[in-house]
Amino acid sequence: MSEESTSKTSPSATSHLVYVSTLPSDAVKIDKYLEHEFESLYYSPSTKLYYQAPKQKFRQITPGKSSISCRSNADKTVRISLKKLRKLMGTE
Repeated sequence: MSEESTSKTSPSATSHLVYVSTLPSDAVKIDKYLEHEFESLYYSPSTKLYYQAPKQKFRQITPGKSSISCRSNADKTVRISLKKLRKLMGTE
């Protein structure tokens, strides 16, 4: 797996973005969460990270304590409960 990372920090010290050019080989596509649909949202069990590709590279989404935020196909920010998502994916 070849990962090309670029770190970008926003003015806020709490925002740290990491981009990779390829996904881990075990990445699972997440198409839907409740009523929200996603085109490019993935989860990797080996890294325990979520990834979303708004453009050409994949952005790592580091899970918070109980949820992650990502963009839906409707271009809305969606907060996803990790507990509910794990149940839907059958990984809990």
